[in-house]
Amino acid sequence: MYLIKNCPSCQKPLRFPIDRGIIKVRCKCGYDFTADPDDSRLYENARFDVAYRQNTKKKTKREKDFSKVYADIKRKVITSILNAKYTMQNFKLLPAKQQQRVVLVGLIILVIIILAGFFICSYPAYTPMPPQDIQYDRLRK
Repeated sequence: MYLIKNCPSCQKPLRFPIDRGIIKVRCKCGYDFTADPDDSRLYENARFDVAYRQNTKKKTKREKDFSKVYADIKRKVITSILNAKYTMQNFKLLPAKQQQRVVLVGLIILVIIILAGFFICSYPAYTPMPPQDIQYDRLRK
């Protein structure tokens, strides 16, 4: 976070970080002072610069499109999770038809989890074939 304070000498605004501890701030006019974030006098006649972003690189069209799609997907996922949470919290208040639908979806999800676990656990482990003895094969022929 940054703080903007006018220089006492020339009244030009000085912008400096306050989250790095005690630092020395110097103006172009030559005036310098020590900025201690724990000192309340530092914040007199000053304002915070919370909108500052260090990454001011402009995004390309593809990056803008991707960030828009990503934000849309993120919003939809969060909305659906919150809707499901709200439905489960108010299950007793739902109409009977919707309660049946919720139970049916829960059973389908449970069956899918059980089948996935069954297929994962029942798949035989890979066991490599032991190497064949070449001399044994020659004697056998």
